[in-house]
Parts: sequence; C-alpha cells; structure tokens
Amino acid sequence: MTIKKMREAIIDAYAGPVWRMKVQAMKENQVVAIYRNMLERGQIGQKPHKNATKFDEKCVQMTIWDYMTPENKEK
Repeated sequence: MTIKKMREAIIDAYAGPVWRMKVQAMKENQVVAIYRNMLERGQIGQKPHKNATKFDEKCVQMTIWDYMTPENKEK
C-alpha cells in the first residue's frame, strides 16, 4: 500500500478538517505508524466508519395517528 492511500485511510477515519490538515503535514514514517496502529485496533480496514449508520429495516417516523391506535394505547 502506498503512503498516499494510507493517508487517505487515516483521513477517512475522522471527518474533521483539522485532522485532514494534520495528516497531510505528517512525515511518512508517522503516517505508517498511525496507519498500522489504527489497523490493529480495527478503526480502519474492513470495519465501516464509526459514524456510518446502516439500518436493516426501513425507518419510518410515526404520526400522531399511529400513537392513537388501540394497540399502542395499551403500551
């Protein structure tokens, strides 16, 4: 893996613009060290981004009428 791809993976781990600037200013050996550390901890790689959300079901907001049905009043 190239240093450029390592930088991109590290940048993608956190979404802040300050973090992006810090990673771009890092020396190559520091990028490799941080990349390997994050890879070992599971922060990058096969695992999805920590802020990414994936729902198995479609989420639908309930209306006031959904709350007023007899089966919901008993709860």
